[in-house]
This record gives sequence, structure tokens and C-alpha cells, in this order.
Amino acid sequence: MGGITIPAPWATRIHMIEGTSQVSITLMRKKSNRAHALPPGPRVAPFGKKILIIDDDPDACSCTRALLKEKGHRILTAADGKQGIALADREEPDLIILDTDMPGMDGYEVSAALAEQPHTAFIPVLMLSDSRDPEEVNRILNGFADDVVSKPIDPSELLARVGALIRCTHRLTQGKRVHHWVIRRLANRAQRRGFHVYSRHLEHAPNAPLDWRGPLPDLLVIRRGAATAYLVESVESLHDEKAISRWQALERMGNLRLHVIAQGRETAQLARKIKKERGFNARIQWSRPRPPRRRWFGRLISPSRVPFVFATLVALLVSLFVSGVIPNLFVYYEEFDKNLQVQMNIYQPKDAERHLYRIDKIMRGFMK
Repeated sequence: MGGITIPAPWATRIHMIEGTSQVSITLMRKKSNRAHALPPGPRVAPFGKKILIIDDDPDACSCTRALLKEKGHRILTAADGKQGIALADREEPDLIILDTDMPGMDGYEVSAALAEQPHTAFIPVLMLSDSRDPEEVNRILNGFADDVVSKPIDPSELLARVGALIRCTHRLTQGKRVHHWVIRRLANRAQRRGFHVYSRHLEHAPNAPLDWRGPLPDLLVIRRGAATAYLVESVESLHDEKAISRWQALERMGNLRLHVIAQGRETAQLARKIKKERGFNARIQWSRPRPPRRRWFGRLISPSRVPFVFATLVALLVSLFVSGVIPNLFVYYEEFDKNLQVQMNIYQPKDAERHLYRIDKIMRGFMK
């Protein structure tokens, strides 16, 4: 009987039957120590993300909120489509869970409205549908949402799909958020200086002037005939040849200055390398988003409570004025001012010098 080679990490059990040459070999895989270092499951869903739930059913909304809150997510809720669009516009969540059947604006209309706004179009959408029809699911996935969950909702399936969507889109979402943050910051600075601003990434600004001929930059600033084009680039976009061709087309246009805003130091180094190799005249800058500065009262009082605090202070001042406390303060101040003037007129210069000498003597005694 020939020899049998068994790999080292496998344990063996050999059973021989008496009187025969039959051999039964059972292979048992040894348990790896590396398995204990990994958490259960192939991949773990990220935690601490901001999720917006748009659902008109309060019971379903509260159940979904509690389920996601157990995983450490920050949850925002909206009872209708208009409120959900306003929250998505202001908060810019990492994921939107959207119900298809709602009064007023349904899930399809809300998804289309979110896609029209540049700063909310990149937010992933998970739709909750009452239908299990394959055609309806295909319709949702083809134009309205990134994923769909059919009702009744399985909690484990919902958590798995939420985690998968955030994992797949988190990096892209963060990059888009930085991209729009840089454009809005540059546009606000230009508008304060009186420049004309054009961008396809801004809601209240036209894409380009009427006589514009050429590729559209991320931001175009014009004043007195001088135009400056801004391109916000990342490492991924600079590896695309389309971005380089857009640089070339913009530099061919006369009376135009090209500024490249790099998202991070690594992107700036790559942009300078491309500029040197291709012979571009673009100005390279790099920027990174910073949290907005909060005033000292913003740390003490939540912005949502500022109107309530202001109304309370106004009511307190009115009540003090009506009750006579504030007028009496003015009377007390006038009496105090008169008494102070009388006392100052009583003292003569020699008396003041004598008092100062006495105070100086006392202080020297304390110093000794």
C-alpha cells in the first residue's frame, strides 16, 4: 500500500478493519487562532453614522429608529416628503431610508427631488416597498434608489443592507461632501466680494454664462471680464484622463485663469506632478474641510433653543419694566450720582493728599 501524505494543519483519524486492507481516514481541520481575533460575521457594519428615516407610519418609524439606534447610529426622522427633503438639505445624512407609499409626495417623488439637488444627489437611498413584484423592484433600483427592502421588514436583512450600503458608499459620500464644501466656500467668498458666480453644483447659480464655449468647471468666477475657473480634484479624479483633457481645454481658452483645488496633501502632490509633466500653467492649491466655528454662546445653548431663550429674555425685560424695577434702577442711579458729586465737592485737595499718604503708609506696613 502506497504512502499517503497529509497536510500538517489537518488532524487524522485512521480506522482499520481487522482482516481486511480497508483503511478509513477522517480529516479534521484544526481551529485557527486567527478566527478568534475576528468579530462574528464576514464584515461588520459601520457605527455612528447619520441616518434619515422618511416614513409616515409612526409605529414603523419608531421600530426602525430603535433598531438602528442599538447599532450606534444617529437617527433623524421625518413624517412626510417635504420635511424629509428639508432635513436632508440641512443635515446631509450618510443614508436615507425612504418609504414608497406616503401621502402627498410619495417615495418616488422624494427620491427625484433629492436627485435634483447637487448636495443631496450623492446620498444613498434605501427604499421600503410593499410590493415584491420583480418589475416594481427593478423600477426602484433602475432610477430611484440604491437598494430596496420589501415589507414586512426582516430586522436582520434591514441591518445587513444598511451596513452594506454605508460601507460601499461612505468613501464616495465623504468625497462628494468635501467637494461641495470647497465649492460653496469659494463661491461664498467670491459673492461677498461682488463677483459673478457660475456652477452646476450650486442650486441658485447658473451653470455658465450664455456665451460660454468650453467644458464646465466646478466653479467659474467672473469680474470685469476676467474669469477664473476652479476645478476640485481628488486622487481618483486625477487618475482619469478626462480630468487632464478638461485641464487642457480650459487652458486653451483665452482670458481665463485655471485654479486646481486638491482635496488633501497627497492630491496636491499628484497635481503638481501632472502640471510639471504636461506643462500646464494652472495654480495648484490644496484644501481640507474644517468644522464651522461655533461662537461661545453656541457651546452653551443649542441653536434650536435660541428663539426660546431670546423670547424668554424679552418677556423678562418687559415684566421688569412694567413692574417698575427698571425705572427704579434709573432713579437709584441718579441719587447715587448726586451723592457722589456732593461727597467729591466736600473733600479738598489737601484732604485727598492726606488720605493718599495714609493709604501709602498702610500699604508699606503690609509689605514689611
